[in-house]
Amino acid sequence: MAREQYNDVRYNDVRYNDVKYNDVKYNDVKYNDVRYNDVRYNDMKYNDVKYNDGKYNDVKYNDVKYNDVKYNDGKYNDVKKYNDGKYNDVKYNDVKYNDGKYNDVKYNDVKYNDEKYNDVKYNDEKYNDVKYNDVKYNDEKYNDVKYNDVKYNDVRYNDVKYNDVKYNDVRYNDVKYNDVKYNDVKYNDVKYNDVKYNDVKYNDVKYNDVKYNDYGGYNET
Repeated sequence: MAREQYNDVRYNDVRYNDVKYNDVKYNDVKYNDVRYNDVRYNDMKYNDVKYNDGKYNDVKYNDVKYNDVKYNDGKYNDVKKYNDGKYNDVKYNDVKYNDGKYNDVKYNDVKYNDEKYNDVKYNDEKYNDVKYNDVKYNDEKYNDVKYNDVKYNDVRYNDVKYNDVKYNDVRYNDVKYNDVKYNDVKYNDVKYNDVKYNDVKYNDVKYNDVKYNDYGGYNET
């Protein structure tokens, strides 16, 4: 396994994950302009999860396509819409669909934090206990969200099982038997999945159909 940093990796970045018997094609890159990577959903079960960023998930038997799997997390990068922005200086910006973690966010559309049974939309909710809410376009981290109609949310460290996960930001989640598409899956245990257009780094890839890999520069074997 090779540790690649700051490389121009296109159409397949699979590193150090446990990916077996997957069809990995056209995967995303590391340290790139990440779009459509919303971070959403904490502790979600039987939810309709879409446009989420999945990292450190236990994904098995999922239909994973168009995922943004990176070890990048958008640190100190130029983060724009649909990016996974961490440690960025965001001021007076239209921060939506982003994974704003540890950012300097001002003048944003933040409504309904730490709410229960509320209609939460376009919120920056972190470490909240949200249950049975209509949460959309929120930045929810470390939340306990169950049986919600959560879309465009920030869900990390969630327990997602048997969900329809599309375009989700699922990190540190336990996703099994889900329809995961356009997700940002990092450090996941992906086995027997249909993984296409994913950026999987630091994976243990065996018996995969890997095509169009551009691994270049500063590799550590």
